[in-house]
Amino acid sequence: MSVSNAILRPDYYVELEKKTTGPKGGKFWIVETYGPKVILHWGAINTKGQSREKTFGTPAAAMKYAAGRENEKLSEGYFVVGRNRPQKSAANTAAKMAPPKPPAPDPTVNVITRRSLVWDF
Repeated sequence: MSVSNAILRPDYYVELEKKTTGPKGGKFWIVETYGPKVILHWGAINTKGQSREKTFGTPAAAMKYAAGRENEKLSEGYFVVGRNRPQKSAANTAAKMAPPKPPAPDPTVNVITRRSLVWDF
């Protein structure tokens, strides 16, 4: 397959939104990394918005910058709409949402008989 036909997927991708009371209804913010390159997109929802590219010395530096900007936006009230990387807290969240374990049998209950009880109504 040639490079022109390949679909490039970002190494890191996060899409955030923030609801506002203005006429547009909110803002979006997207960060993508491709190796050492970071692309930021932002603007009002349902518009093309603006974008800016930055190039870093290493892919790790680009990822660190992208994650730092994501945390900054989250602290400003944005919420996650989509991402291509697993969250570190995903396992913790799944464990919290698991159904509770059934209670252990009460050791003070004595079983007198194993026969079925018959009720007469």
